Amino acid sequence: MFLVLAIGCGSGSDRAPSGSPSPTGATPRPASPTPTPDPSGIPCEDAFEEGEVFLAVAQILGVAPANGIASTKRVLIRVHRGVAEVLDVAGGDEPHWRGRIFFSAPQVAWSWSEDGENAVLLRSDDAGITWQRVSPIPRAATLQMELSVDEQRGLAVALVNQGLGSFGTPGPYVYRTRLGSDDWQLLDVPPAEWLKPSWFGLGARDGRIEVPRWWPTLRIYDVTDQVAATPVDVDDRFQPGGPEYATFVDHGWIGGQFLAEPGGVAVPAVLASRAGDAWQLATIAGVDGGRLVALDFANAEQGITCGEVIGIPLSSRFCAFSDDGGSSWALAGLPDGQAPIRGAARSPCGAGVVAVTSAASVLTSDDGGRSWSEQMLPRLGDQLDVGPVARNSRSGASTSAVAIAPPPTLDLPPPAPLAPGAPGPVVWAAGDSVERGPTIMGLLLRSEDAGLGWTPILGVPGGSLSSVAFVDRLNGWAVGAGRILRTDDGGASFVDQTAGVALEAPPAQTRIVSARDAEHAIVVARGRPAGSERERDLVLVTSDGGASWRSAARPDLGIVAGAGIGDACLTAGGSGILMDETRVLLTRDGGETWDFGPDFPFSRPESGSSGEGFTDPVLHCSGQDDLWIVGSDVDPRNDTLWHSSDGGRTWRDLSAAVGSAPERGRPVASFLASGDGWIVLPRAGERPQVLRTRDGGARWATLVSPFLDHELPVAMAFGDDRHGVLLTSDRRILRTADGGDTWAAGSAPADFAPLAVGAAP
Repeated sequence: MFLVLAIGCGSGSDRAPSGSPSPTGATPRPASPTPTPDPSGIPCEDAFEEGEVFLAVAQILGVAPANGIASTKRVLIRVHRGVAEVLDVAGGDEPHWRGRIFFSAPQVAWSWSEDGENAVLLRSDDAGITWQRVSPIPRAATLQMELSVDEQRGLAVALVNQGLGSFGTPGPYVYRTRLGSDDWQLLDVPPAEWLKPSWFGLGARDGRIEVPRWWPTLRIYDVTDQVAATPVDVDDRFQPGGPEYATFVDHGWIGGQFLAEPGGVAVPAVLASRAGDAWQLATIAGVDGGRLVALDFANAEQGITCGEVIGIPLSSRFCAFSDDGGSSWALAGLPDGQAPIRGAARSPCGAGVVAVTSAASVLTSDDGGRSWSEQMLPRLGDQLDVGPVARNSRSGASTSAVAIAPPPTLDLPPPAPLAPGAPGPVVWAAGDSVERGPTIMGLLLRSEDAGLGWTPILGVPGGSLSSVAFVDRLNGWAVGAGRILRTDDGGASFVDQTAGVALEAPPAQTRIVSARDAEHAIVVARGRPAGSERERDLVLVTSDGGASWRSAARPDLGIVAGAGIGDACLTAGGSGILMDETRVLLTRDGGETWDFGPDFPFSRPESGSSGEGFTDPVLHCSGQDDLWIVGSDVDPRNDTLWHSSDGGRTWRDLSAAVGSAPERGRPVASFLASGDGWIVLPRAGERPQVLRTRDGGARWATLVSPFLDHELPVAMAFGDDRHGVLLTSDRRILRTADGGDTWAAGSAPADFAPLAVGAAP
């Protein structure tokens, strides 16, 4: 997740926070908010200022990592006067910032990006539309960074966190530099000790840049000039964590949890203080076990905080508002929904509040958090990681003239019908293009000459096309971007079959498709079954060509049932195999029902666990009943290859014939009913190894590797014993016409990122 620090500036009310409630007492409900002047002196006539802008960084994931190399990009979610829009600022030569956004002046934003082995400080003078590199920031394997910039003093401070405060990882570290200089100094703020978790924050209060640090006690370091530490006198039952350090003029707020009773359930709590005054603790009643993820104050009195309660089977989200400087908090009336809130900020006008969720929705309130409305954004990808909210609301200067990128369209010419008598197998490649707008665009290509030339035939916004399955030259499916797409004319036209899925809502993801014939197929999807209260991985099955889809029956695997299906496939005879977490399940009825195979070498149904044979393997099906399990590099003890020729009733260990398991990445493979097969095994320190069998896996020959240095396999498919296509991590599509003895590059679109491939003779 990206961290965004929202800093309020200007003068606010000088009224001191009223009272100090008992940590275990009831929380009074604050009175209705009254609009307050904005810091520039311009009176607020509404809940939001005219020129007020809220921004959040969203990382879009195009395909689940278990199904290939994930495609990602980053966009801005911009909210102006309660209306949310998506800004596409990626692409070209601009730096791809990674997160959080900090505003130091109207429209002047700061962030950071990766730059080789270091990070680089970024500046934007148009409220985040365009970015320029300012200076490199020293770091090593940075996972998270926060920034604070004081332009009057010409200072920039970077809080570099290498381990997110986890056990066994040192850091974070605090660096400071003069603006315009590349000389960053490591400040004398003690990093977290080894094997001890720690919490750090970063904020600006009363002309100082401060770093609060917790472990073993809470201290606040002034890092503006000379580093000076001030202990915070607070009940040791309070533990900071979650949101950043919120500040306004000479006020500060620290979020965390308070454990009222030993062995009890911690409740969310907030520390509040005016500079020089004692810190006061206030709990948020009615949210046992909750943790805070966002904390922001519009002025000295009016604040918002949000978080979530992690529960089984359901988690819940919450927000609370304060109108007395954090001395008391009342729960807000959020709309129904399970998507957790990732960030929230309050307008200097006091009444306006904006929050963003992990499901690409934006919540807004114009009464200080008492009631909310929710706006869904366009589908941007299969998954999103949305960071907290930064507020550009210093002076009321309008940014309404900033151009917003319109929702993207993918304009492809209508594909021609499949030409009769095309030479060699017909091949389809699925993937995406991340250069076509704010969303990740799913693409499907078709080759009628066994991979030499490629034509885009399908484009869909909102995620990658991650899997394709064709049973002959005309009939097949492509899935991804939450859709199930079917063609019966070789790709000249497609029908979206998602509406025929028997779920409470359209699937959030559709990742894998495998077909037995033109009528029977399975799809691995993520969704909420009818009557269920939680979302999970599912196997959808059809027996009518995809006109309807229903959830397949599987054994009860406990609370993690369906939590993560890694791979699945069907044979032409109706046998099939899937990997659910560490359990391998088999089917013999085309995917309608699944169970443990009685003779599978590692499945132990009687003990409810599996052996150590495979972890997250690649699965393949061929012929009438041939099942193949290819080991990955997750565990060095993994076997490399197992084969069953009778739908899983009996198995052969072929690991000795192909050598050790992959050492750096997932393998790819392709098997034909004839007994021909190919496997690509990534190897550490060398190019991936390509192996071929002509006798069903008994003997294997090593072929010349067509890979470049550091290049990895993504997917492979053979249409017959001579013609095959291999997709690589360098976005190359390789083809062979001699069974893999030699390979040549095909002519795919330059912006196509391949993820899956299928072929039909």
